Amino acid sequence: MAKKRDTITDILDMPSSEIERPKPPPQGTYVSQVIGQFREDKSTKKGTRYHEYTLKLVKPAVNGNDEPLDVDMEELEKCLTKANGEVSELGKRTLRHTLYITPDAMWRYKEFLDHLGIPEEEDGEDLSTLQRAGMAPGRFVLVHIKHVPSQDGLSTFANIDKTAPYSDE
Repeated sequence: MAKKRDTITDILDMPSSEIERPKPPPQGTYVSQVIGQFREDKSTKKGTRYHEYTLKLVKPAVNGNDEPLDVDMEELEKCLTKANGEVSELGKRTLRHTLYITPDAMWRYKEFLDHLGIPEEEDGEDLSTLQRAGMAPGRFVLVHIKHVPSQDGLSTFANIDKTAPYSDE
């Protein structure tokens, strides 16, 4: 069994033969949780400002019979199994959700905050997008993962193509 590596020194001291590219989670719908505040940056191509959220995958979304909605559970198990046979936890997998800050794209940001269940007003006062964004950490949302090929076509990335409100089953 591989040694658990927590510190940067442990990680950098890892034998190269133990390093493998993580497999993307299978396409489908997952319950996720916002981890921490957004990161603000701008795109390298056009310089468009954006907020980027880190979403932790919690579990595959299920129907009323407690069956996965659309996630292939065999593929999920394969994705979480390392070459040495060790199975990692889904909760250690995160995805980035990028929301661009332009007049034409703000509806997506508003929709995401609505899906998180963040109110548009508080104590009778309208809240701004920035105020609502500050309330995101710790909230849950459904995310749908879609696989997208890399530009060179040699690998596949798991991207969030849509979100939806989550309520406990």
